Amino acid sequence: DYFKRIVLLSPNDDSYYDLAMFYKMEKRYKEELELLKNVKEDDSGWRSFEMAVAYNRIGNHEEAIYLLQSCLEKGRDDTGIREELAGAYLSVGDEKQAEEQYQIEIRYYERALEKHPENTPQILQDMAWIAERLQDWEKELLLLKQLSQMEPNDTWVMYHLAKVYWNMDEYEKALPYLDACEKEKGKEIEPLSLKTLILGRLNRYDDALSALNDLQKMGRNDCWLWNEMGWDYSEVEQYQDAIHCYRKSLQLDGKDPWVNSQLAWNLARMRQYQSALKYFERAVSYGRNDGWIFANIGWIYHHLDKDQQALPYFEKAKELGYEEPWFLNLYQQMQDALHLSENTLTTNE
Repeated sequence: DYFKRIVLLSPNDDSYYDLAMFYKMEKRYKEELELLKNVKEDDSGWRSFEMAVAYNRIGNHEEAIYLLQSCLEKGRDDTGIREELAGAYLSVGDEKQAEEQYQIEIRYYERALEKHPENTPQILQDMAWIAERLQDWEKELLLLKQLSQMEPNDTWVMYHLAKVYWNMDEYEKALPYLDACEKEKGKEIEPLSLKTLILGRLNRYDDALSALNDLQKMGRNDCWLWNEMGWDYSEVEQYQDAIHCYRKSLQLDGKDPWVNSQLAWNLARMRQYQSALKYFERAVSYGRNDGWIFANIGWIYHHLDKDQQALPYFEKAKELGYEEPWFLNLYQQMQDALHLSENTLTTNE
């Protein structure tokens, strides 16, 4: 209201700018854009930059790219522009251009390190963030290690060290950093969520389930939580608990093909074959199309003593390259039984 009154009393570039920045802070980007359209551009290109940021936030990435390129043409070139350009190019699927912008941004930060050593921690953090976007895990690790030497108790650094080790599939190296985060600041949702993933990949399912229950108590209640919990319960053969978790996930997103198939698989473990078949077929209808699912549908029909209905699904699984030993053995047995039955009928005739 204060900024609006100022605009009414004195409608000029300064008042428009102040209100626009308020809208930006409030994430009211469309209103910000309407105000910025009233502001005259100056030689620095700040108006074009602010409008580009707003356009990026509302999903109009093509307009953002156009405005950011106009900033470059006017001589404004900094890490902020390159960052926004990279994000915009990524959003429109131009990964080559996005990587080029990130690489330019990194070079600017490297120069900044030489000119402003007093800002080294923040610059290294920004460079690590870019390395993560580029999925350059080795570079990110190097930068984070440098940061860790300067700020050994910084939980942001600890968490991102754990995250980069996760991305490098070095799970054992990630855990101590997450434990350090917890020791420093207590249990927090983001580090604890990563910890549950790592514990699961290390086959420490009971520990993972304990952490997932802590997350639930802290208020996390989304598909990710229930899917992870369902998976871990399956791994310790607590199929009824897994079924409960996958049903909870489907209450939040009923059309996820993977979750429907996992619920089906666990129902089958409990010999609830008709229910399992229903969810396997739903998974297919929602887009799952791989050998595993067709092999399992065939397996269900086999357990329902419907081998004639099972065979087309087994054939489909074979066509898609599914070659698990249990499947190949059962498929061969069913084919042999079918040939034997046909030969018996021919002999009787």
